[in-house]
Parts: sequence; C-alpha cells; structure tokens
Amino acid sequence: MVATTKYHSQGEIMKTVSIILKDSLIKACVCFTVMILIMNIIALHLATSAFSVRLGLNITGWLTTSLLFMFALASFLAGAAAQVHKITKIPAFSRHIIHFILNYGIFFIVIIPMSNHPINSGTTLFLSVVFIAIYLVIFGIYAGIKAIINRSRNKKLKYDAVYKDAK
Repeated sequence: MVATTKYHSQGEIMKTVSIILKDSLIKACVCFTVMILIMNIIALHLATSAFSVRLGLNITGWLTTSLLFMFALASFLAGAAAQVHKITKIPAFSRHIIHFILNYGIFFIVIIPMSNHPINSGTTLFLSVVFIAIYLVIFGIYAGIKAIINRSRNKKLKYDAVYKDAK
C-alpha cells in the first residue's frame, strides 16, 4: 500500500519536492555566479592595491577546487534557505528574519572556515559586520524593487469607495 497523506497523493508530494529542488538549484546557480564575480572583483582589487603590495598578499591560485566546492555548497544552502519566502503562513517580516538567520548560519558554518586567516573574535566580528552590511544592502534593493512592483500592481486595481457620501 502506498503511503499518502490526508491532503496529498504521493505524486503531488514528489512534484512539490521536485519544484522546490529545481527552485533551490536555480537560486544556487545565481548565488554561486554572484559570489564568484564578487570574489574575482575583490581579488583583482587586492592584487593591484598598495595594501596588497605592502602585505605581500598572494592572490594568484586562491580559487582552488575545494574553495569552489565550498562556494557551491554555500550557494546551494542559500538557495534552499530562500525557499522560506514561499511559506505564506508565516508573516513576511518573520520570513525575512528566518532567511537572515539561515544565511548567517551558512556564513558561520561554510564561509568563515574557508578563510586562510586565523579565526579569532576580531576576525569573526569583522566578517559578521561585513556580512550584515552586504545582506542589508541586498535586502534594501530587494525591498525597493518589491515595493515598486506592488505599487504598480495596486495602481491597476479599481477602488470603489464604500463611504461615498460620508464627511
């Protein structure tokens, strides 16, 4: 006998899981691409900066296979964390907080251990502040675009006043 839930058949559950997995992979690919572009821009800037020359930083060869694997893992987990936004039973603000907490956890579990620098409280605090700043910038851009879309969508709706003669 095939196990089914009260509301969904096994086929519907598998279809839902495949949709979630596909969405997670698409978001992971976008996230991975953006991460690699940002890291290449940072590496190019550091390679030509006076800061890099004085400290003798070696930027060449930093993009190893294990580092790319860690970026891919972080991207997939971030794509999966983005699925929180599809849970409509949770208020939007709570979904954003949950998304931030999940991504912050990914940051601590995957991104910070990739660093070549010794991990101490100062480094962790600095990286946390940078992560929060980047997250807030991206969230601000996202919220602004979402507000513009919602405003244009709401302008198209016809409004009928309930209290036409009330003053």
